[in-house]
Amino acid sequence: MMNDTTLTESGLFSVYWDDGLLDLLCGLALLAMGCGWLIGLGAFAVIQAPLWTVLWAPLRQRVIEPRAGYVAFSRAQRQRTGHGLGLALGLGIAVFVLAALIGVGVRSGQLRLDSPDLVAGLPAALIAVTAVLAALLTGARRFYAYAVVLMAGAAATSAAGWSPALPITVAGIVVSVSGAILVVRFIRSSRRFQESS
Repeated sequence: MMNDTTLTESGLFSVYWDDGLLDLLCGLALLAMGCGWLIGLGAFAVIQAPLWTVLWAPLRQRVIEPRAGYVAFSRAQRQRTGHGLGLALGLGIAVFVLAALIGVGVRSGQLRLDSPDLVAGLPAALIAVTAVLAALLTGARRFYAYAVVLMAGAAATSAAGWSPALPITVAGIVVSVSGAILVVRFIRSSRRFQESS
């Protein structure tokens, strides 16, 4: 009986993320980070990224929960989520530190990103690790696809010597569009459901 309950909660937890709101906010964070980096905002472009995810809970309460309802998960599930979020935050801080170090290295002339260099692809690769962690944490497999986009961008950036901001910007566009499509689909589905009931 306990296994059936756990499987049911696990399945519900996976579906819980299907509305696309998290994708949309993560995509906007990546897009703002990449564009900010491209126009020279430096560390500020990276610092703003976690602020987008802070918007997730209040937006979910206002946009998603009135249409889908509120779900209270077990203490064990909340603890697993908390540990995963802590790990994701740690990776986010690592990305920030790496980006700051790259920025300092470029300004001081010790690091050149205009020639093929593995360092140029590292920020996107680290964010890809965070996307994999998000997939494991939420059960939303599309985050694996986002990780593949980021890793492909990281590899291309390292090979071609592009700006580290380029793969982050492209991934931001991909994730934002995917999230927006899922949010619109969710709202339309909930509207049809309300009209039919």
